[in-house]
Amino acid sequence: MKRLRKFLCKPHADRKRLIQIAGWVGAVRLGLLILPFRTVQWLLSRMAHPGAFRRHHPPVDTVEMGRIVQAVSTAGRYLAANCLPQALATHAILSRRGVPVLLRIGAARNTVGAFSAHAWVEHDGKVLIGQLEDLQRYVPLLPSGERLPLGRPARNR
Repeated sequence: MKRLRKFLCKPHADRKRLIQIAGWVGAVRLGLLILPFRTVQWLLSRMAHPGAFRRHHPPVDTVEMGRIVQAVSTAGRYLAANCLPQALATHAILSRRGVPVLLRIGAARNTVGAFSAHAWVEHDGKVLIGQLEDLQRYVPLLPSGERLPLGRPARNR
């Protein structure tokens, strides 16, 4: 009840933003559960174009970018979405708004050799979402600035 009251006390614009972004994060999380990664990535790349659905979005300043990232983080907590759905949703939302962001997916091994992976989004060399204390130990799977291929995913036969 306390969470609901806190949500209802927010300004209308903040509630609307959080609901919209929760829809993005939830859809990405569900997509990753039922579809191959490349298919989700392809769908998001189509939706992330600024002209997608012919809807005008006002330019994003750093304050609005921070609000979007905070809403993604909040939605991720409530929807039990880990770093990948949050990073993919943030990348798509901000790309759609014309913000030049870079999606990073990295891998690392810990001291006992266990493999771990992490996803984050950068803008102007700063991490927007997915910041970790030991982020530097993750090696990005693609060199800086290189994009994952966004062609139509191959069909499994």
